[in-house]
Amino acid sequence: MIESEISCKDLAERLSIDYKTILDATFDARPNTKNTASDEIQSNSNLVVLYTSMRNAPASKPEIVSANPDKYIPRSIFIDFQHNVVDKTSSLSNTMPPAHDFEREVERLGISNESHIVVYDDFGNFCASRVWFMFKSMGHDKIQVLRGGLAAWLHADLPTDTQLLTSACVNSGTTQTSYIASPSTNFRFVDRDYILRQIVESDSEDNDAQVLLDARSQTRFDGEQNESKPNLRAGHIPNSLNLHYARLQDKNGKFKDKNALRKEFDNVMNECAMKERVMNERAIKEQAMQEQAKRNKDANPHLIFTCGSGVTACILAQAADALGYSPLFVYDGSWSEWGMQTHLPITTKKDTADGD
Repeated sequence: MIESEISCKDLAERLSIDYKTILDATFDARPNTKNTASDEIQSNSNLVVLYTSMRNAPASKPEIVSANPDKYIPRSIFIDFQHNVVDKTSSLSNTMPPAHDFEREVERLGISNESHIVVYDDFGNFCASRVWFMFKSMGHDKIQVLRGGLAAWLHADLPTDTQLLTSACVNSGTTQTSYIASPSTNFRFVDRDYILRQIVESDSEDNDAQVLLDARSQTRFDGEQNESKPNLRAGHIPNSLNLHYARLQDKNGKFKDKNALRKEFDNVMNECAMKERVMNERAIKEQAMQEQAKRNKDANPHLIFTCGSGVTACILAQAADALGYSPLFVYDGSWSEWGMQTHLPITTKKDTADGD
């Protein structure tokens, strides 16, 4: 099992770039120069560097990225999870395609089962985790997210290219790649019915081991902020808890250290332990609450993640993976689906206050 993140230094070394030389600004990164980064990547046939982004994302890009448009890690391949590697039959955005469609699309990008994939985005990490989880759900273990994304690469003054590779560029040689998906049981996308059955309607004791975490902001979760999409209700899925993805990152989009991540997850797990889904909380005795908290602490909770459209939920999933949680599920339709369908129950902060 490899770590879910890779540093710019380690990626540079895998690209056969002398990191110290680059930092000393003596590296000649001209495309036609022998032993440039581009040439070395071609010689390392198993390494695939994927760049992704998200149009109209509700997040701002780092200043250094905005100031350096059209700069990418050398020989990066663009993976478009919004329009290409997506379920094109779904009315929802960003949904995971069926396994056979996923296989076909990644083959077009020159990716095989032997590929060691490094994915990054231009936010720091806003949507790179989505691509990471997509591959993990298809059984691909050798995939990592670049720590800090494109901004970190630019801050390190590492070589860049001005163009991205397309699938035609990747497969223009004599070798045709083949990819066979092996869907994982530890990394899965789940649907609305699963959430309804396992989280909302379940009243069994086993439900205590399943925790649904919402990666949206607290105000959206509480229903105190109107959604940007028309006819999309405000609030959250009943029995879910809030863990805004930004709480896991620094201002540059890098994950905080594991101790800080553990503290954030522990806080929300403690909140879960203190909630009672069947009885009124006020009727629970102190001893019973402590016993429930101990049971939840001793058990390895089954974590499920949701957000607005299945993207930032994957940030939570990647952080949870780093902390050793397993299995990890993502509700693919997320609030874009749940909030739109009026027959599905929702909860707001006001509802909770009225019930006190």
